[in-house]
Amino acid sequence: MNMYKVCFADDEPIIFKVLNALVDWADVGCQIVGTATDGVEALSLYEKEKPDFIIIDIKMPLMVGLSCVKYIREKDKRVKIVLLTASDSFESAQEALNLGANGYLLKPVSRESINKIVSKITAELNQETSRAEESSSGSEELLLQKELQRLYGARKHGMAESQQTDPGKIRTH
Repeated sequence: MNMYKVCFADDEPIIFKVLNALVDWADVGCQIVGTATDGVEALSLYEKEKPDFIIIDIKMPLMVGLSCVKYIREKDKRVKIVLLTASDSFESAQEALNLGANGYLLKPVSRESINKIVSKITAELNQETSRAEESSSGSEELLLQKELQRLYGARKHGMAESQQTDPGKIRTH
């Protein structure tokens, strides 16, 4: 099983403890690689760690979570982003999804809601990893086939040349 790198960003550090307590991260194939308490720190953490999955608060000092999502999405379409919000406003959720978030969670976060979204995200990551591995093994197989065809073709071509008769060597009786 792959270990996916996860980062948390929230201006309330107690949220990190809550998220850690609600999910058995190692059991779902994830490793927490860092936390940030504001938007600027969140972007710095993203740049440093290149996580597979980020849980980020919508409202943080210095840079709001939605701006972080927009910035990260412009650089990285692959990373999974889940937004945390204390507001259950439809507009916030819709804006998050329009910017490329993979989901959102309402505070206070329940064990059921966080585990449901973490399962969804890790399943997507597993599927993408499998596709990438199949693709790379498929291209290795294709390269091997081409190399065999080239070698076989060269050998076959060489044999054909060696079997050709030189007109100067033909003797008549």
